[in-house]
Amino acid sequence: MTGSYVLTRHQVYQAYRSETAVQTYGLWSEYAFDWSGFQVRAGLRYDYETYLENHNIAPRLSVARDLPWWGMTATIGANRYYRQSFLGYAVRENGLQTLQYEREAVDGVWGDTWFQTGDTTATRFSQYDLATPYSDELTAAIQGDLLGGRYRIKGILRDGKDQFSTTAVRENYVNELGQTRSRLVTTPSNDGHSDYRGLSLEWNRDFGRHSLALNTNFSRAQSTNLTFFEESDDLEGAELVYYNGRIVSLFEALSDNQREDFASPIVINADWGSSWMGGRVQTNLNARFRDEFSRVEATGETMTVDGARYAVYGPITYDASIDANLSLQAEIARTQFGTTTLDLRVNNLFDTIRNNTSTSTSQPYQLGRNLWVSLKYKY
Repeated sequence: MTGSYVLTRHQVYQAYRSETAVQTYGLWSEYAFDWSGFQVRAGLRYDYETYLENHNIAPRLSVARDLPWWGMTATIGANRYYRQSFLGYAVRENGLQTLQYEREAVDGVWGDTWFQTGDTTATRFSQYDLATPYSDELTAAIQGDLLGGRYRIKGILRDGKDQFSTTAVRENYVNELGQTRSRLVTTPSNDGHSDYRGLSLEWNRDFGRHSLALNTNFSRAQSTNLTFFEESDDLEGAELVYYNGRIVSLFEALSDNQREDFASPIVINADWGSSWMGGRVQTNLNARFRDEFSRVEATGETMTVDGARYAVYGPITYDASIDANLSLQAEIARTQFGTTTLDLRVNNLFDTIRNNTSTSTSQPYQLGRNLWVSLKYKY
């Protein structure tokens, strides 16, 4: 707008069409036997996928032993799991080029001539002879009889290895106008890793036509991976924000949500299921408690640095919350020709605000009580 303001930079997200195919082949074998009172189950899985063209072999082992106290059984397991699907990566490789343009003032006058200042393309993981990401998992569990029901205590140690990671390097190039510009070039590697530590407690019991289940989970998760798709190709031209006393890209600020403990450290679930009228009516009431947690997002404030204004990002603490859900399934008509079933679900039964300290401006609304009703006819 002449005399008021001018836009000096814009980005072009090019349209593209992607069509690709990925084939996956798998073979699984298992052998179970009793060895001096130990129930042993040993397995081996082979996988091959045409995206990374790796031959992956994953061992599986589980050993269980009945103990002579209160119906107790102890189980330990050691397993390896490889990531199975890379179709999303293959689709992204066929497009997603972003071009950055800027314009300059000549004698104080801004014209309509734009100059390309950079471009980014999706990282092509299939071209770098990468290993398939995998996780090694160790588990230990004890289960037995307690208060007329069954309990289980289970611990999990899970380490992710050979996870995808990327390194961004800036290089110079000559654009179509013969100008020397710079761009970010990302190189993928298997330098990423993650770890998860979890302890779960479970108990369930039947009371005639009723059943009660209680479980809780304590966990901690850390990861050097930023997202499922490594979006370092989006760094150039990304929104800049004020975070931890520095001007950084929004992508860098939000990446701390993955590296920090963001696993809702304490979660408690209670589930009560009932059967009525000879099994024709089934009801279920579920309640969940989630402990408080923090994550990085916009604080609603701004900071001015060197004359430019930036949105302030920082850790926002979400209070502990409890929500409940109710469901009902009822056979309302049963004949020789078929059965009609009513399905009724009420989520957030008490219409609670789960996160009353949320300050998100991009998603300011929270889902209250919602109702789902359906009819199903089976013949």
